[in-house]
Amino acid sequence: MYEKYLWKYWSFHTNPRTAYDDDDPMIRVVAHILAKPDKISETRTLLEGFIEPTRKEKGCVLYELHQNTGDPTEFTFIEEWDSEDDLENHLQSRHIESAFSTIAEICSAPPDVRRYQLLG
Repeated sequence: MYEKYLWKYWSFHTNPRTAYDDDDPMIRVVAHILAKPDKISETRTLLEGFIEPTRKEKGCVLYELHQNTGDPTEFTFIEEWDSEDDLENHLQSRHIESAFSTIAEICSAPPDVRRYQLLG
């Protein structure tokens, strides 16, 4: 119950569109990207290049890039999208599609992208 309140409070004060709703179709995404140890800077630069164009896309509510403080090769995007369609359009956007070949060269594994829906 307390967590539900905190989510609603945080969501309302940071972005009213994300306030808790039992029928919330919003999609949350957590995407982990592992850079090759000698490609950390190149990976960071590439991933940071996604931020501005993605935040302008229809349906993007939240798009944050994080780097693990204990393992600098690990990057994580935390995302929120209004709908599956908006997320699919993002994944097919020019800036994302054009990066796939580079990601294969500079990352040690394919990106681990997981989708979530808020249950409560």
